[in-house]
Amino acid sequence: MKKLKILLVSRHFWGNNMGIPKVFFDFKHEYELKGHQVDTLSYEDLYPKGQSIFDKVVGPVYHELILKYLKINASKYDIIEANYKCVPYPKTAFNFDGVLLFRSHGLPQVYKIYEDIPPYKNVLEDHHESIRFKTRIGNIYRGIQRKVGLKELNASIEHADIVHALNGAEYKFLSENGVPKERLVLLPNGLEDKYIEEATALNVENKGNNISFLASWTLRKGITELNEILNTIASEVEVEEFHLLGGYQSKEVVLRQFKKENYSKLKITPKFEQVELIPLLSNSKVGVFPSYVEGFGLAVLEQLACGIPVVAYRVPGPTDILEELDSSLLIQSGDIDSLTKKVVEILNMPEAEYKKLAFRCKERAKVYSMRKVAEQFLEVYKEALEA
Repeated sequence: MKKLKILLVSRHFWGNNMGIPKVFFDFKHEYELKGHQVDTLSYEDLYPKGQSIFDKVVGPVYHELILKYLKINASKYDIIEANYKCVPYPKTAFNFDGVLLFRSHGLPQVYKIYEDIPPYKNVLEDHHESIRFKTRIGNIYRGIQRKVGLKELNASIEHADIVHALNGAEYKFLSENGVPKERLVLLPNGLEDKYIEEATALNVENKGNNISFLASWTLRKGITELNEILNTIASEVEVEEFHLLGGYQSKEVVLRQFKKENYSKLKITPKFEQVELIPLLSNSKVGVFPSYVEGFGLAVLEQLACGIPVVAYRVPGPTDILEELDSSLLIQSGDIDSLTKKVVEILNMPEAEYKKLAFRCKERAKVYSMRKVAEQFLEVYKEALEA
C-alpha cells in the first residue's frame, strides 16, 4: 500500500487524555507507525487565541474556518478524516478529489432517540433547572443551534465518500435513513496496544470490595443514580471504596450527588493523565457504567483490559462491547435493582470464578487493539482510493 497523506479534522482540543481528542491522537500514532503522513486541524489551529464571547455569538463558525483552511490545503491529501459536522460541504467546494470520511464519535440522532424516551427523558426533565443557562432566551438560542447543527450534520453525511458508524445502532439508523450500505462502514474505536499490554498484566487476585465509575460527570452518564446504586450495594455487602474517576468536576460538585453518610466510601479523582489510569484502576473489583447512551464506551473497554468486569446499561456502545463477553453484564436502562444485584454477585464471587471472568474481560479488550482497528480503516481507504 502506498504511503498516504492524511488530514484529521476536529473542532476539539488536541490531546490524549479524554474522549474525542484521544481517539484522533491514537489513530494518528498508529497511522504514522505504518509510515503514513498525518496532519491535524483542531481547536488550537482554528482559534489560536481562543474564542471570545464575540466569536462565539457572531464570529465565523468553526466549519467556515475549516472550509477556509481546506480551500488552501485539501489538495495535498489523499484522505480527510473529519469529525461529524466539521465538513458540511461538497468536495468541489475545496477542490478535493481524495477520500472524505465522516467519523462518528456518537451520532447525535441516535442520542436524541434515547433523550426522548424514559429513563433518560425523565432524568433530563427532573433536572431541567439544574442544567446551565436554562433560561427562556437560552432555550430559544439552543433550539436554533440544534436545528442548524442537524442541518450541518446531515450535510456532512451527504457529502462524505465514507460514513463511519461506531456501533450497530448507528449503522442501522444510517442505513434506514438513506445512506447506501456501500458508503457505510461499521468500525469501533480501540485501545492503544501499550495500554492493553500493561493493563492485562495486572494481578486480579485478592481484591477488596472496590467499585469504579469511570466517566465524564454528566447527566447522560447516569450520575443522578450513583447514590442509590451505592446505597443498594452497601446494604448487601461491605463496600470499601467507590472510586469516581474523571469528569473534570471538582470534588464539591461530585459530592452534591451523594448523601453525607456515603462520603466516607468515596474516592474522587477528577483529573488524571492517561498514564495514571491503570494504577488508579488497579484496586477495582467491578465497574459500574449506568450511561443512558454511548457512541462507543471507551471507559468500559479501559476497565475490561484491567480485568475489571463492568456492569452497564443495555444501550448502544456498551452493548456492542459486552454482549459477546457476558450478556448478563448488560442491564435494562434505569433498572437499578438488577444492576446492583449483578454488582453484588460479582463482589461475592469465589476467587477462582472471579479470576475466570477477569481473564475473559482482558481477552475481550484485546479484540479492540488500536493497531488492528487502524489497519481496518487503512484497508477501507485503500479500497476507496482504488475505486
